[in-house]
Amino acid sequence: MSILDTRRSIRTYLDKDVPNEIIEKIMNETIKAPSGKNTQPWKYLIIRDEETKKKIVEIDNNQTWMLEAPVFIVCLADASVRFDDVAEVDFRDDSSDFVFKQLIRDSSIGITYLLLAIEQNGLGACWTAWYDHNEMKDVLNVPEHMYVSGVVTLGYANQKPVARPRVKLEDVLMYDEIK
Repeated sequence: MSILDTRRSIRTYLDKDVPNEIIEKIMNETIKAPSGKNTQPWKYLIIRDEETKKKIVEIDNNQTWMLEAPVFIVCLADASVRFDDVAEVDFRDDSSDFVFKQLIRDSSIGITYLLLAIEQNGLGACWTAWYDHNEMKDVLNVPEHMYVSGVVTLGYANQKPVARPRVKLEDVLMYDEIK
């Protein structure tokens, strides 16, 4: 069975800290993710401070279960890797800016690698993004050239969720034409 079979979104954690050495191992695996033109736009902010975590939770639709996680990883997309003048970037969630969308795509690939690296290292995680980007930026003092792509809770899982139903392969796989 692979990590693709066992990975689940974890929302209950043991009261056990995650050492920096393990976080750094996970991050070293995460940064191997591919990105357009190898721009690697991701940055990751590790949050352990309880007051900051409470502010994040409040903005992230008050998902109080998040507070069980000893670590939050704020996933950022850094526009300066693609834009000479970041003042030109339209960071709105409904932005039509193509390069901004590329940043989001690349950052999402990075978060996917993060989730898989966490699973591979025997920990649990959940990707959250139920927040207003500008509010999250303000609370975390995120620079103007960065976009908050997600907040990942990290810790030792205190649950083992069963696999959720998946769509059938034949319902999503097509060859040569859309049917």
